[in-house]
Amino acid sequence: MRSAGHKYGLAVDSNDDSPRSSEVTGELHSLGLASSLSAASRRKRCVFGWALALVALAAVSIAVTSAVLSRRTNILHRVSLADVDPDAVCNDGRPAAYYWKRGDDPRSWFVFLEGGGWCWDVESCRSRGARLTSVAWVGRSLSFGQGIMSRQSPVGDFNIVYLPYCSSDAHMADVGAEDTAAGVPFRGARIVRSALRHAAGIGGMISGDIVVFGGGSVGARGAMVHLDMLEPSGVVPQGVRLLGYLDSPYYLDEPVFRGLAATSHRVALQTRQHVAFMQSGGLVRGSRDLCPLEEAWKCAFAEYRMPLLRTPFLLIASMYDWYQLHVAQGSDCCPFPKPQNEYYGFAEQFANRTRRALGALPQVLAGSSGVLSSSCYDHHLSKYAAFSAQTTLGVSMADALTQALEVLRGRAAVMARVFDTCGGFQCGSG
Repeated sequence: MRSAGHKYGLAVDSNDDSPRSSEVTGELHSLGLASSLSAASRRKRCVFGWALALVALAAVSIAVTSAVLSRRTNILHRVSLADVDPDAVCNDGRPAAYYWKRGDDPRSWFVFLEGGGWCWDVESCRSRGARLTSVAWVGRSLSFGQGIMSRQSPVGDFNIVYLPYCSSDAHMADVGAEDTAAGVPFRGARIVRSALRHAAGIGGMISGDIVVFGGGSVGARGAMVHLDMLEPSGVVPQGVRLLGYLDSPYYLDEPVFRGLAATSHRVALQTRQHVAFMQSGGLVRGSRDLCPLEEAWKCAFAEYRMPLLRTPFLLIASMYDWYQLHVAQGSDCCPFPKPQNEYYGFAEQFANRTRRALGALPQVLAGSSGVLSSSCYDHHLSKYAAFSAQTTLGVSMADALTQALEVLRGRAAVMARVFDTCGGFQCGSG
């Protein structure tokens, strides 16, 4: 049974403290899911977002050379950090950069940290290709005609700061090449701080401005770590109105699946080794006051850090997050390898744990922060058309962000709190 209020308000299970129907879950498990819900029918409702993302890859985040741009497109221009901070460099040692657009609304800002995986030891760091370790290949301008950075987005007329990802450290390390076993610099945190300080200076950020600070995938994990430290560290002026926009950072400390115990299959172990390898324990903690957890790596892991965040946020998190399931299971759907019931069973347990954990976040329960959680097998779609086109119980990512901004402006009381209720893998309305 669903209860749905205002379009951007509550849309959750009537029994809010329980996982989705155990009766339905049990039925699907007993049938191995495949016979009860065909792979085609599971895919067709949620595949919309992935299809839009694939179509978008050729049009989003590419250099603008010529052509008449539509009214839907925002153009961002490259700003090198070479003269801003000589230590703000990519893994290849060359200067990092950010992309910038002055908005029609000068008192509002949107900052987005790009995703792209990470590394946690010498071998995994050396395996990352040039497009993940440099911005030399990126053009002088980028165009965004759809998704969260397009003109149609709720933040489309804001000042926009976009940080491409070239540091392999989830934007949360600051160590030189001479101090790492990999022999390359990991300066992601420095890049974020230097870029945002510089943009705030040239754009005239002042107390009272709205600042939406976020990212996608590993970019959202980095944004989660930085969020509560932006004001105390002086990266943004005191008194700005901050909102976190965190798309797909929420990972769980999951059990091993079918004996896949290597670090490459366990995101919690990756995080533990990453923080040690990057020597970033102090940075990800910020202070004992902000993150009092005994083990510093947990300050960089969403299951443990999200409940501690003080800055209001909007969290986008699929119950069947593609990335973590892909990492844990070593395979993609659809279909999963045989025996499929083991894969679907693990996915269902993961979804139930995710749903319970998200629903228990104290900030979400208080209404000061929001969550949008679909039943789709996807991950980090904010940059694509799915941002406004794909919905969960009638609410899109764009809708949820609009509501979060209304709360920040004092025009609404609570943020969106939306959990898909359809009760199975890939069953969402899309």
